[in-house]
Amino acid sequence: LWAVRGGGTGNDYIRSVAVDGAEGVVAAGYFSSSSATFGNVTLTPAGGTDAVMWKMNAEGTTLWAVRGGGSGSDDLYGVAVDGAGAVVAAGYSRSSAAMFGDVALNNVGWADAISWKLSSEGTTLWAVSGGGTGVEFIGGVAVDGAGAVVASGHFESSTSTFGGVALTIAGMRDA
Repeated sequence: LWAVRGGGTGNDYIRSVAVDGAEGVVAAGYFSSSSATFGNVTLTPAGGTDAVMWKMNAEGTTLWAVRGGGSGSDDLYGVAVDGAGAVVAAGYSRSSAAMFGDVALNNVGWADAISWKLSSEGTTLWAVSGGGTGVEFIGGVAVDGAGAVVASGHFESSTSTFGGVALTIAGMRDA
């Protein structure tokens, strides 16, 4: 029915898509171009690679696109839409300090797991990170009927903390 392209002259990836109740499409991934255009929105990275969320309506017209991240590599691997049209994406951040909308996240390890929620209009509602001194990553995310978020991934730190829950690793990498 339609096809669109987004990005710039660098490596730009969409890793996950979700469809909302109005048949709009939300895409999540990263961009590394010095300037990347998604429909009618041009984004400039903070450095490294920055996370991107891009929403289009049922006809493929861009409604909004936003970036998140800092001077390191920041990437989104999963995206979901709740019943109210809010968008949740998840992945990782390698930036020591990163901005996701107006929320500042400070990395405690080499890579922290992140979850980022935006309203249906593209305004940041919240962003959180979790992890330890090593590598933490979220590859999948879902929302239930009440809007609660479930995320899945792995952690490699000896102890990783997610929302106040501390997990101790049993092997090299645990789910």
